[in-house]
Amino acid sequence: MKLILSICLLIIFSSCGTEKEVFSNISATEENKAYKMKASFGQPFDNVGDKYTIKSAKIEKNTLILIVNIQGECKPHDFKMIGFEGASNSIQPNRSLELIHLSNGDDCTRYVDVSLEIDISDIAIKKEKGYKTSLKLKEWKDNLDYVFYVSE
Repeated sequence: MKLILSICLLIIFSSCGTEKEVFSNISATEENKAYKMKASFGQPFDNVGDKYTIKSAKIEKNTLILIVNIQGECKPHDFKMIGFEGASNSIQPNRSLELIHLSNGDDCTRYVDVSLEIDISDIAIKKEKGYKTSLKLKEWKDNLDYVFYVSE
């Protein structure tokens, strides 16, 4: 009787350890995945999309790189970057941007950081080498200086 109980306990404990190890490997892979997209023009959205927190934002050449914290990632999420047509007539041209996050019904309760790589060249005010635009990203504290890049 003790032998059967010992074998059952051994099976239970070894299967739990395997399950946790597989789950942590899946999480690490998902968290390192970068979503790649192209920004496009559109209209402002009010109360559309799911919550997110922007943890970092930087521009490299014609790419806006964001790290956002979201709830989920048990299912694929969708992101869209919208640029608004109205550029101000200030000394330095500027453009407003909004990130839309759709969790697609993902009901995971964990929070993860995801990387977004967004080609912003289509929303440049002028597509001329070195032309500088100030980008105001909704939900981000600072304006981002975008200098249109052309490879030589």
